[in-house]
Order: sequence, then structure tokens, then C-alpha cells
Amino acid sequence: IPTLPELRPGPRRLPVVFDFPVTERTTIEIDAPPGFEPDRAPLAVRQGTIYGTYSLAVTRTEQGFRVERELKLPKPVVPPESYTGLVGFLDLVRRGDATVLPFVRKAEGR
Repeated sequence: IPTLPELRPGPRRLPVVFDFPVTERTTIEIDAPPGFEPDRAPLAVRQGTIYGTYSLAVTRTEQGFRVERELKLPKPVVPPESYTGLVGFLDLVRRGDATVLPFVRKAEGR
């Protein structure tokens, strides 16, 4: 998963300028470690704001989890008066990206 820009909270005098609009789509298959199996999948995350959209969907599979993530930042320039909202949106994305995938020990005989 690509790294997000580190933006510090607080006032800003100049706009944030991204090189270009961003659309990232990532799908990852994660296998359970030996001796473990996937537990219940975490709830999906979907957020849409004026700064962009973010979604994270985790599906339980036979072997582990399938993680589907999408991030869109359609506006390459965010004015200073919108900076606080952008920081909040990117923090939400970071929290979603840090979602823990739960695995449990396999029961004896499985």
C-alpha cells in the first residue's frame, strides 16, 4: 500500500499541491500463518468527502483474507482553508489501512 503524505495539523498559509489527481486500487490476498485460520472479517470502511474517497473491504477466504482498497484524491490542489479537513481525511485513511486482520488457532484435528 503506497505511503500517504505526512501532513501536520495546524494552520496553513499555502495550498497543498499534489503532482496530479490520484487513484489507487490495491487487491491483496493474505494467507493465514501455519496453524491458524481466518476469523471474522473486519467491517468495511467507506468514506467520501470533498477531498476524496476511500474504501477498504476485507473478505474471508478459505486460506485467509482478500483485502480490496481504493483511494481517490481527485483534486491536485487543496486550498489552505480546507487543510484541516484534508488532514482529517488522510488520518481516516491511515486508520483504515492499519486494520488488523484477525487469525485464530485452528482447532485440534482441523
